[in-house]
Amino acid sequence: MQNFMILEATPEDAQAIAEIQKEGWLTTYVNDEFGITKEDVLSKDFGSVAHVRRWAESTTKPSAKTWIAKKERQVVGFCFVKTGEEVNMLGALYVLSSERGTGIRSKLVEQALNYLGREKPIELEVAEYNYNAITFYEKIGFKNMGTIEKPTSGKLPSGAQIPEVRMILNKEE
Repeated sequence: MQNFMILEATPEDAQAIAEIQKEGWLTTYVNDEFGITKEDVLSKDFGSVAHVRRWAESTTKPSAKTWIAKKERQVVGFCFVKTGEEVNMLGALYVLSSERGTGIRSKLVEQALNYLGREKPIELEVAEYNYNAITFYEKIGFKNMGTIEKPTSGKLPSGAQIPEVRMILNKEE
């Protein structure tokens, strides 16, 4: 039995979304092989007023949608999508590490894909060493299109860069 709810995010959820994103970055992106440190991740300043404000604003944009997963009264995950003229984007999917493997991630993506539809391709970007996420996306039909030349995460303070791959779920013909 499912013990969580998927709800549309509101501006009031922005702080929880930022905290989940920070925890996700700390547990996923710190990587010795690529020289990505905890300090690099923390430099993203997920708790800043500006960062939280951006999440709050994203919940009211007509071209974007954010859903949260709530367990009891706590936000434990979220998914963010953007619609585009030619391609839709799955921009973020994070679930607290304590809640991974509970089906929350699948339900958030199901909500997002139902919303986006399949009239246009759906793209996402993921760290190339996040094998768990890549495998998850491949199981639902995304194809790995290879490494992105200029990842959107940009250079980190250490000079390192998170290597990313683009994945695409082609439109239904």
